Amino acid sequence: MKVFILALLAINSLVTYADSYRVVEILEAEGEKDLYTRVFLDNGEIIQIDSKDALALAKIREALSTGKSVEFNKISHNLKTPDIISEVKLGETLNEAAKPKEMFNQNRFNQIQFSTQNPLENSRISRLSSYNDAQDIMDDMNRRTRDKSQCYNRAHMWTYETLIQSQVSLGKIWLFFTRKYIRDYNYKWWFHVAPYTEVNDSNNVYVLDKGFTSVPYNQENWKDLFMRNKAHCPEITSYSEYENNPEEEYCYLMKSSQYYWQPYQLENLAEKNWKTWGYQNQNLEIAYRDALISWNGIIPEFPSDITIRDEVANEDVLERDVNQPIRGSEPAYTPVEDSSNRIGEYSSELVAGSRVIDNNDDDTGRVVRLISGNRLIFYSDKYRKEYDLPASRFSLKVLCYRDLCERDRVLDTNDNDQGTIREVFENGKVVFYSQKYSRNYTLRASRFSKESQCYGRICTGDRVLDTNDNDRGRIVKAFENGKVLFASDKYNQNYVLSASRFSLKTQCIGSICEGSSVRDTRDNDTGRVVEVFENGKIVFYSNDYRRNYVLDASRFVLR
Repeated sequence: MKVFILALLAINSLVTYADSYRVVEILEAEGEKDLYTRVFLDNGEIIQIDSKDALALAKIREALSTGKSVEFNKISHNLKTPDIISEVKLGETLNEAAKPKEMFNQNRFNQIQFSTQNPLENSRISRLSSYNDAQDIMDDMNRRTRDKSQCYNRAHMWTYETLIQSQVSLGKIWLFFTRKYIRDYNYKWWFHVAPYTEVNDSNNVYVLDKGFTSVPYNQENWKDLFMRNKAHCPEITSYSEYENNPEEEYCYLMKSSQYYWQPYQLENLAEKNWKTWGYQNQNLEIAYRDALISWNGIIPEFPSDITIRDEVANEDVLERDVNQPIRGSEPAYTPVEDSSNRIGEYSSELVAGSRVIDNNDDDTGRVVRLISGNRLIFYSDKYRKEYDLPASRFSLKVLCYRDLCERDRVLDTNDNDQGTIREVFENGKVVFYSQKYSRNYTLRASRFSKESQCYGRICTGDRVLDTNDNDRGRIVKAFENGKVLFASDKYNQNYVLSASRFSLKTQCIGSICEGSSVRDTRDNDTGRVVEVFENGKIVFYSNDYRRNYVLDASRFVLR
């Protein structure tokens, strides 16, 4: 398998020509029931061509053998299954990417000692002190990403910015889907990649895949987001192990340093022993342009005078122990155990330094010191002043109130506002950060519903049909109160709606299946089934009108 650097960024499109792609591999149709030939593209996507479309197949095969780029029309727009294409055009012949030139001091790069072909060598992945540290890193990741951006571009931007902003060195974890899995599950992608970090707990590794989750997932749970059969994915250290064993397993996992951008670099390491170290400006430019909704053309620079805690791994640092922690843990505040600093019935609760909320006006702050007469000096966050007040009017900050905890992603059920719980207090009040208004509010915990992976059978990432108005889209988030965040194809916006109004995408309704060539019995229009939903609706691509329609499957017969 030969993988080449992208000439242009891949942007999904309907009924218009997309940008240029490189063909990586062709998986021929097998048997009479397999109607499509699958084509692997260099952006990680898999597309399908009708096996009877001889002209399109000939051009695709020519592109693979000559290295020419391809353009095509997409006549479907699927989230989890390959899109169907037509009208292939051949572009220019592109040369294989040369050995990467590093953007940092070459003399220092030459001093780095490499002795293996393991992509993790000299990676110096940060080992964080706690899960909360990993959550902090994930919270700081750039969230202005395009829905249709490529995973490897998002990951490259996030690892680069984390190195600069937090002085934390992340790794990358790659999930490679084999031919066996792609064929059995009609899967749309042949790889996925995301940043990861190590944490000092029993899970050890957490994946920070902000494109799909809002919290760090341990490696197994992250893998299962994409593996429909929850298959075991052996962890490999060479790209050749994936390339040479397409039928042995359903998938393979691989870890690398943050500097590996695309699979071709992992392939070059395995086949040619070409090392990738450091960030290359031209790759960062491509990554930023594709990853962000709007990019100002500026790539943040690594400051020359930055104080790096524990020698964060960057290009100017020589080899050291990969297991050495890079980001030191900051000790939590520990109140002085002095009996003179405690008062009456609050002796086991309120102490100097405690985070508290004033029950009278929902003002948050901290206890400066305790004074006689069951009073305390309170520093107000709201007014930035100290006040002498009765201790009885304050409630302590706690980790959770009932099942609502600090850092939970939630939905405000009063106005469908999404956000994060910043602080929780024992009186049932929480500090809520609103995404809608970009500010904090102190509100009752009872008005919030927590984000979850699924509500009933409707899960994050599912392709669905809104049965109220036949709008297609995908589920971005689900909440425990039965609401979901729905990304609408029709309006290109997100909406908070009841999960009950959605129907899941499926493969077939009776004999009518995705990809079937069909005839509409009402007006004799012929076309192809693009998507099928459990409520009996299908998305029909009309040959006469060259557009998609949502219609009842019952009105169609196979051609």
